[in-house]
Amino acid sequence: MPGLSKLLRPWNGGMLVESAVSVAREAGLRPCVVVVGSDAEALVPQLTRHDVIPLEHGKWRRGRASSLAAGLERLAGFEAVRAVVVLLGDEPGVTCHAVRSVVEEWRRGSADLVRVRYRDRSGHPVLLGTVARELALELDGEESVWSRLTTAGLVGAEVAVDLMAPIDVDVPAALKEARAREAAASSCSGESGALE
Repeated sequence: MPGLSKLLRPWNGGMLVESAVSVAREAGLRPCVVVVGSDAEALVPQLTRHDVIPLEHGKWRRGRASSLAAGLERLAGFEAVRAVVVLLGDEPGVTCHAVRSVVEEWRRGSADLVRVRYRDRSGHPVLLGTVARELALELDGEESVWSRLTTAGLVGAEVAVDLMAPIDVDVPAALKEARAREAAASSCSGESGALE
């Protein structure tokens, strides 16, 4: 994404990264660690108004798996944390329902690694239980944690939600598409509210 960091781009009266933060907080995820890399200098001050733990990850060039490992290491200091839900800062449109769905599936004891299966593809949120977290601490590079852990033999479970997958905002056209989808969803919810 050229120019301003995509995570700082305007979104619903705030910044793009706040979409994931808001969903995490609404779903009751505590503590909430936000791992930031290349744009830490600009992002960390913006995150201070939220009840989150901003974590500057200086080795972000090693790939997204290293950023995940940094977040997991930070959360290891919280004894009460039994599982971790992973959201991406550049995927607005993840719902609280999707987050709660992976948590409920994990609580049923079906798997230590759980992700959402949308109508069109699988994706985030991804939940890592105790074993999955330990294995993920060793990862590096760009390959998805799901692929790496299931290839290593960990059995994962998918929970279906009747939603389209969120748009990964990596280019300006994707951001425009995500904003249009959000506006359409807001318009529909406003209409249904007026009919009730």
